[in-house]
Amino acid sequence: MIKKSTLLKLERVVPEVDTHSFPSIHILISGLIEYQEEHIENNQEHIKKIQAPAIINTPANFAHLIIALEDSIFIEIFEKSYEATNYNKYRKIVNEKLG
Repeated sequence: MIKKSTLLKLERVVPEVDTHSFPSIHILISGLIEYQEEHIENNQEHIKKIQAPAIINTPANFAHLIIALEDSIFIEIFEKSYEATNYNKYRKIVNEKLG
């Protein structure tokens, strides 16, 4: 099991906007985020605000984006070595916010 922790400051985004062929789990330890996910095969998108503490299960082949609505800390857990493909729709949002 591989774990990666991230601290997000207000209105910042996770710079890795991607899809992977395996599921992942995000454990929101503190803060408030906007979580966006889109199934890359049918373009069905879900956007929701999530308050800590929370567990977010991201299925395989779903693009996902996390935006901090307040300072937040989360851990991402996945079973395989990290391999990902950028998702252009969400990458554009990241680039605008990091701009």
